[in-house]
Amino acid sequence: MNLRLLPLLLLVACSPPPPKPITGDPGAEVRATLEAQVAAWNRGDMDAFLSVYWPDPGLTFYSGGSVTKGFAPFAERFKARYGQAPETMGKLEFRHLEVLAGAPSAAFARGEWHLERPGQAPQGGLFTLILERQIVDWKIVHDHTSAFEPEPAAAGGGAEAFFAGLAGHCGKAYAGRIVANEPAPTATDPFEGKNLIVHFRRCEADRLEMPFHVGDDHSRTWVLTRSATGLTLKHDHRHEDGSPDALTMYGGATAAPGTAQRQEFPADAETQALFTRQNLPASLPNVWALEIEPNTRLVYELARPGRLFRVEFDLTKPVPTPPAPWG
Repeated sequence: MNLRLLPLLLLVACSPPPPKPITGDPGAEVRATLEAQVAAWNRGDMDAFLSVYWPDPGLTFYSGGSVTKGFAPFAERFKARYGQAPETMGKLEFRHLEVLAGAPSAAFARGEWHLERPGQAPQGGLFTLILERQIVDWKIVHDHTSAFEPEPAAAGGGAEAFFAGLAGHCGKAYAGRIVANEPAPTATDPFEGKNLIVHFRRCEADRLEMPFHVGDDHSRTWVLTRSATGLTLKHDHRHEDGSPDALTMYGGATAAPGTAQRQEFPADAETQALFTRQNLPASLPNVWALEIEPNTRLVYELARPGRLFRVEFDLTKPVPTPPAPWG
């Protein structure tokens, strides 16, 4: 062997694999990544399933009212719960998968998961994923997964039970805190360091108005309406004189049944047209969500590729009623 070539050969052998070329269709890449992940689960390869997640302390996993931060504790949690063999992992299926790519290197995915394991009742729920395209492939950097639960027959389904759960707090106000604001603000943030209050101010048979007070800013009201097809969430923004803001009444309607605990509202066509007029292309794939644990907490969430914002309100401790919202 020519020893003068040895350093070069070692360099080549130790070099990382070259980046995979971007196909021009990030959505198709993400969909293929998630299909491969499901296939890994169904053959009992837990390590391959977990390899789709970002192997970093910055990974976040929200589920069942708990938050797991970091890949190591997340992987340990999954292996302890599901094992590492087909006999314990069972068969996984993703249904109604939707992928929204906001940029060549960022994507948002949502859908339903269904799992059948030997000797156990079938399980299922909803998931929301934020993915980033890294050097070699796509990685999940945030996973929010919820489980379906049997709904009370009298409640009329998940949406009905969810609406009733919120309406039960009519007239009360609660303090909140930011539990996720990603990426971290690099400039002055309108929410950080402010007193955050939600007020269940007005409750009608099919309409709830919930002003969201941010310090001395009383411009925001969440409007939740109920119809035969589901729920709709809109954001009513006003100036101090009561006139509507140029960016107001945006939001969306539920696209899936949801549960009594969580409802998601992807941006509707009207909202996307408004964002386009206001030159806000990054907001087109916005998905808002509300979560409630009866008499425990309420969560407001905004998610899109590269962005996650969550405020959690403590429903165990009512606070004094805030001023009326502007308008």
